[in-house]
Order: sequence, then structure tokens, then C-alpha cells
Amino acid sequence: MKMLDGKISIHAEMGREERRVVIFIEDTLSTTEIIQVEMTMADFGNAITGHGHMPMKFLLQDTSKVGKKHEVKTEKVTFKYKNGDITKEEINKAIHKYEVDGWIGQVKDYGNHHNFVKSDKEKEIYKIGFRRWVD
Repeated sequence: MKMLDGKISIHAEMGREERRVVIFIEDTLSTTEIIQVEMTMADFGNAITGHGHMPMKFLLQDTSKVGKKHEVKTEKVTFKYKNGDITKEEINKAIHKYEVDGWIGQVKDYGNHHNFVKSDKEKEIYKIGFRRWVD
């Protein structure tokens, strides 16, 4: 097995009947969260002071991207101007033309005023982010 670089974040959650610690572990290369761990403050304290096998709950995320390089690019995508009446299917169709070689378009970028480029009576252009993970 190969050791990978990662990041860990530890947070104390308030507001529940019992304070809890939440731990996130992320793969640095893919920027993918791998696991989320939750445990009581008391069990966390025991764990970090040498008491082993403390109870916790964990959520194991999709690990298919772990160890792969996360790449990001932006494309100017043209959409047919429909005065706000564009359907999700039309948005997906316009973005899909750029989804080659593993690139996945961020549909949520359409309509975001920060990503708006220009429009006229026939078309509107938005900067759409694309992501992929490669070996």
C-alpha cells in the first residue's frame, strides 16, 4: 500500500445534547473528502491521550477519486437565449458538448451572475467550470 498526502480538520460541534467532535480527512491530490468521523468529546479526549478503541461513527465517502489528480478548467459556453425559459435539458445539452476526456461540467454555473459573459437576442454566454480526476 502507498502512503498518500492528506489533510485533517477537527471541529467541535455545539448545539446537540452532547458536544461532539467531527473529523474530516481529505486526499490532497484529488481534493476529495475520504472519511468523516463523529465522536463524543469525552471519547475523543480519551483517544488522543492513549486510550485505544474508542467508539465513533464514520461516513466513508466515494473513494474512486482518491490518489488521482484533480484538474479544473473553465469554458465559455453559449446557450440559446430564451428570456429565462431555458430547460435543464437545454442547459445540459449545451454543456455536454464540452464533456470530453473525463471533464464534468458544473451545471450550477449557468445562471450565476458571477459567471455571466454576455448576451444578445439570440444567445447568452456563461463561463462554466469543468472538473476531472486523472491518474
